[in-house]
Amino acid sequence: MRTYDVVLTTYGTLAAEYKRYVDLEKRKVAHPGMDDGPYQSTLPFLGKNSRWYRVVLDEAQCIKNRNTKSAQAASLLDSETRFCLTGTPMMNGVHELYSLIHFLKIRPYNEYSRFSAVSSVLSVYAVGLT
Repeated sequence: MRTYDVVLTTYGTLAAEYKRYVDLEKRKVAHPGMDDGPYQSTLPFLGKNSRWYRVVLDEAQCIKNRNTKSAQAASLLDSETRFCLTGTPMMNGVHELYSLIHFLKIRPYNEYSRFSAVSSVLSVYAVGLT
């Protein structure tokens, strides 16, 4: 993919690759010193040699659940710059913003413990407004 200026993919493709990534990481733990070179070719987006200049998530609300494979895979993408495009960043609560903040690497709130401490205050404030 290094020969292309623009690469488009789907959240489903990222999720499928994330499963392969997790399997490889488990194998490496089970077999220390294992040569993972042959497996890296199965990870074009998340492999150790995959680096991106810019990653843009269109319909970024698709990663609002931090526990999905799509959200976890998107956050693992190695890129210099990151953007999220969405018309509905949250629908059910402030907690849905975490995955976007985590993907964007907005410190210190890209750590879940820090985000949840602030989001609980924001949730109480939002309830008070209604």
